[in-house]
Amino acid sequence: MPITILHGPTLSAIVGSGTVSPARFVKYIALASTVANPTGGWKVVQCIAGEQPLGISETGTPNAPTDENYGGGIATSTGSTVAKGTSGTGNAWGAGDLIGIHSLGRNTLLEIGSTITAGAALGPDAYGRGVPATADAVGAIAKQGGFSGDLIQVIVEVS
Repeated sequence: MPITILHGPTLSAIVGSGTVSPARFVKYIALASTVANPTGGWKVVQCIAGEQPLGISETGTPNAPTDENYGGGIATSTGSTVAKGTSGTGNAWGAGDLIGIHSLGRNTLLEIGSTITAGAALGPDAYGRGVPATADAVGAIAKQGGFSGDLIQVIVEVS
């Protein structure tokens, strides 16, 4: 089953199948065939620790950052607030949104979840942020170092 994506000058766009935060590792999932969609298809989801990434979500957001959805916390649909980066709501894309994906060989930004040095092989943590990779889950190579929460320059490099 081929992956159908829209190509732009710097990234590809594909529909999300769940919450995806900006500058995080993502993977593609196959959709089951249904009566309404007999060919199935593909969508993108945010990676978790140990999964093989196939790209990095774009750094922009579908919502303008505000005090309610960025920095000080993220307002949920129930009115409660959770810390930024732990729920994937607020400044992230949801199911059905078209998400820009940086793929193999692209230079882009990645949010990191620990201290990283330039040249390190990176894979996803539990929130899709870049951390030192296991041999089976490399998704990018760091072009610069940084600390947890930083956005750093990387090259998408899938193992």
